[in-house]
Amino acid sequence: MDIDRNVSRKAAQIRAGFGIRPPDALQVAASLVHGARVFATNDRGLVRLQSEIDIVILDDFVAQDG
Repeated sequence: MDIDRNVSRKAAQIRAGFGIRPPDALQVAASLVHGARVFATNDRGLVRLQSEIDIVILDDFVAQDG
């Protein structure tokens, strides 16, 4: 995915609104701008973004499947 002006703006909004680190904000912003509905991660701190995108914690997902 490209990091363009729209992604950069969305990342800035996410960073300001949720206090997310810049690399994480860019990844989530790119996902949102490009139409993703789910973001998979092991960073439990990103759960606070649940109002923006469905956050799936990979460890939890694997534990349910195992």
